[in-house]
Amino acid sequence: MDEAIDRCDIVLKGSELRGEILTKVFTSFVASFGDEYVAKLMTLTKEILQEQRLTPDSPLQFFIVTEALLKRIDFLDEQFETFIAPLQEDSPTQLTYQVLTVIEKAIGQILTAHQVKGDFLGSQASMSLSSSKACQKCTDYLQPLVTVICRVLIEQNCDHFLTALARSFKDLYLQHLRKFRFDPDGACMLLRDVSEYRQAFRSPSLPAAVDDTFDLLHEVANVFALPPENLGGFVREGKLATLNKQTLHHIVKRRWDYKTNADKLSASLKHAKEAKDEKAT
Repeated sequence: MDEAIDRCDIVLKGSELRGEILTKVFTSFVASFGDEYVAKLMTLTKEILQEQRLTPDSPLQFFIVTEALLKRIDFLDEQFETFIAPLQEDSPTQLTYQVLTVIEKAIGQILTAHQVKGDFLGSQASMSLSSSKACQKCTDYLQPLVTVICRVLIEQNCDHFLTALARSFKDLYLQHLRKFRFDPDGACMLLRDVSEYRQAFRSPSLPAAVDDTFDLLHEVANVFALPPENLGGFVREGKLATLNKQTLHHIVKRRWDYKTNADKLSASLKHAKEAKDEKAT
């Protein structure tokens, strides 16, 4: 196209035909570019998320291809609105939410493969000054992904996606924690893990909702370290009060001393609920 424009400038310089020919050249380029290139990029973004092609790297590849697609779209400017926009429609928005499922599946597989029962109990947890292996593997997966997300999605789109991703991670992680028991040393390990997960989500302008999500997970870790009689007040005053009763009960049951202190723990939580209900009225 550049060569055609240069030739028009030489051959038709000063001619009224110059503008008309340049318009036709650019229009032909836009039509060809949209059909042969942008459409293929759109198809590729969809294929990356197809079940038979899914790998843990699929979300990262999706955002890299989307970035390439958006750069080409910007180049077309006003012509894009006429010739390329119909190819786009709402596909990027739909696919970004579809990719959440792919990310969640990949994280679930990492946690299952690398989190062991000894991570949160006894000497193994107390001797380690670092996060668990499962956490390290997850953050290795999440950090480059979040970096690309922040580069490709802008402003509110980025905030909304990071918030949705953090909440999806929280729900998945709470389910994951039900498989383990925790003593105070294990609570310290969990606190280190939560801190690393929070760091993996760091971005130039982190949405407050993401911080709130990890504040809640931080409080979950403290549930396993507090004396039974102090648990109710802690739950009542913090973000754990936003959890439903069943979810909170499942968390408390993972304490190492639940069987021996079940009555104390239940009484403490009951008192917290009564105080919360009284405050609400």
